[in-house]
Amino acid sequence: SYEFPVCGNIIKIPQLTDNLKEPTQCGCGRKGRFKQLSKELIDIQELSIIDPAENLTEGEQPLTKVILLKDDMTSHELNKTLYIYGSRIIINGIYKELPLFSRSGGQLTKYLTIIEANSVEPETEESKQFYPTPEEKKEFMEMASDPRTYEKLIEAVEPTIHGEERAKEAILLQSAGGVRRHLDEERVRRGDSHIFLIGDPATGKSVLIGAASTLLPRGRLASGKGTSGPGLCAAVVKNEIVGGNRADAGAMVLAHKSIIGIDEIGDIDNEQLTYLNPAMEQQVFNLNKAGVRGKFNTQTRVIAGANPKFGRFDSYQPIIGQFNIDVTLLSRFDLIFPFKDIPNKEKDEKLADHILSLNAGLKTFDKTENIFFDRNKLRKYIQCALKYEPELTPELINTIKEYYVNTRNPENFQGEVKTISLTTRQLEGLLRLAEASAKLRFSKKAGEIDAKRAIDLMQFSLTKVGFDEETGTVDIDKIATGISATERDAIGKLEEIIKEMENTSGKMIDITDLVELAKDQGISEERTEEIINKILKKGGDFFTPISGKIM
Repeated sequence: SYEFPVCGNIIKIPQLTDNLKEPTQCGCGRKGRFKQLSKELIDIQELSIIDPAENLTEGEQPLTKVILLKDDMTSHELNKTLYIYGSRIIINGIYKELPLFSRSGGQLTKYLTIIEANSVEPETEESKQFYPTPEEKKEFMEMASDPRTYEKLIEAVEPTIHGEERAKEAILLQSAGGVRRHLDEERVRRGDSHIFLIGDPATGKSVLIGAASTLLPRGRLASGKGTSGPGLCAAVVKNEIVGGNRADAGAMVLAHKSIIGIDEIGDIDNEQLTYLNPAMEQQVFNLNKAGVRGKFNTQTRVIAGANPKFGRFDSYQPIIGQFNIDVTLLSRFDLIFPFKDIPNKEKDEKLADHILSLNAGLKTFDKTENIFFDRNKLRKYIQCALKYEPELTPELINTIKEYYVNTRNPENFQGEVKTISLTTRQLEGLLRLAEASAKLRFSKKAGEIDAKRAIDLMQFSLTKVGFDEETGTVDIDKIATGISATERDAIGKLEEIIKEMENTSGKMIDITDLVELAKDQGISEERTEEIINKILKKGGDFFTPISGKIM
């Protein structure tokens, strides 16, 4: 409040910017110096809201709007229960324009538009989509023990995509999730499974990723194009009203305890992707930048997709090496599914019939045959499953242990090079999948049936991306590095042969002689030439000074 001493008139001026605004002219028409009588301080808070993902078209960036909260709307209780990253709210308020000032204090021609909130309340429409009524809960309980229910749930994940039942099953189990277990006071085993869909364009990956992101409340969908690592996790932005900087949550944080789909993840720079490592494994992201420190929970299920670096799969190259994904990040995914577009008359006819029938309206999804074709029914069933935290039974533990030990130590192994088929990473992945299976049965205990479902799915994924034809086994190193154990053994033998040849013949080595000596070590001519070509492509210690020679 300001008083004009000449006439005693009192003027109240709300302060809406960083700069103190004082009156310059009284209502009586005279100008002069005003005297400040009093001031009233109120709590204010800046809230940033963003467009819901379903309102955006493909490639469209969400718009944000600043909300100004005052007084009791800034309470700790509301911050803890209502203003949660990713939650949906309804705001009633007044649209206002705030002047912006330059550093020198002069007013700019630009204005900041905000909404000064009068009330904030949770959106109720989300409840109708995701949360079951008592009658629906009873209906689901009766269905849970029926083995056909599991198949119906898988079918309903995305019925417009023909086939790919294994990938759909993985998405279903991912949505239910495992159990987050505290192993001791410091260590926690995450309960969320991560899935990676890799393959040729136009094979349905993006559709499945989009479908997965809609199964849980607050699910998010992001595209690798134009996305950064900090943008996925958290970044520092400027506070427009109250000044200073703040931490702005990224898509991973917004999808906390939900699912995020990241399509075309290979388009994100590998250096940027390193931000995802702690967010996916430890499920926490620490921000410390520009004076802003924050710790964000990212208990988020990730389903990502990528196309090969050169457009399509190369049948003569290891699958994993064809994608622009760092090995460390790759190891965070429990399941990897390759989507190959290979001409096959029978499969092509079925796929064409499926797509054409859908578009012609000749094929529909009968909800009387499968109630989960109603998307909301599927979501609500999953919500019921989330309530369970199944215990691990001795039957489950023994089944998974037997699979783990026998797969790593096959009885009929006769080769020279022993491959590593599974590691403890896959062991924990199996537990997550088995727990999710038990949840979908509404069971308090995860048993043998859940173990077998998890093993079948894991074995399918590993065989598709890590099968070594020479040994007839899955080689986990082929998945992680693109090089199988037999190839690594051959490389080691070739390096020894090259050293011996350098000692006797000098640095320049005849490739023909190298091939012959390699044959004596059991390495075929084709394998030797393949390894030499790979070494030369990578560069480094070897090059070809003249045709037929390396040094």
